[in-house]
Amino acid sequence: MRHPSLYNVGGNGLIAGGILLAIGVFLHPAPPESADAAVTFDMAGLNVAHWAIALGEILALAGILCLSRHFSSTAAGGWALLGVALALVGTMGVITAPGTEASAIRLMAVAGMEESANVMADAHTQAVTTSIVAHWLAVVVFGLAMTRDSAWPSWLAYSGVGVGLLEVIGTFAFPPATGMMVALLGFAWLVAAGATMARMGRVAAAAPAGAAVGAGA
Repeated sequence: MRHPSLYNVGGNGLIAGGILLAIGVFLHPAPPESADAAVTFDMAGLNVAHWAIALGEILALAGILCLSRHFSSTAAGGWALLGVALALVGTMGVITAPGTEASAIRLMAVAGMEESANVMADAHTQAVTTSIVAHWLAVVVFGLAMTRDSAWPSWLAYSGVGVGLLEVIGTFAFPPATGMMVALLGFAWLVAAGATMARMGRVAAAAPAGAAVGAGA
């Protein structure tokens, strides 16, 4: 097992990241549907939601990087590297895409710029969709990695696979309101994985040197 700090830092990162992502998603106002609505749109609320999501993504990514280190010398090391690659794609997209959304809303409020606003809004939607899919595929991959490592509880491993696949399907199949509710399952999984990691760190710190430590210890 790696140094306990890896699990403490990574676990708390996943917990905080999952909570902030949930807050940001539910604070995010619905985009305006007309130029008049864009003029009075709550940009301050949008910025708060974007900051919460961005910080949540960064903390969750830190947790995922720590999680991948656990698997680096195991049979699931390849899965962990794939998960990190997907998480990086998801994080960078989610952090950078809000700029196009804000710009589209501002353009929509300017007379004669509706077409440009629509083009920018479409670009934002495509970028966010790609990022969200990559983000949840990373959860699937880490769930698969956990199934190959007895240190992790089986319920966490298989729920990661199931929740991640549900989130990917929901990105395309569910209406926004339903998708937001389903997203809670994904954020809850991040928190559960983080809590498990943090517990492993605490147990390892209290265990004699060289003792085998797992989530069920």
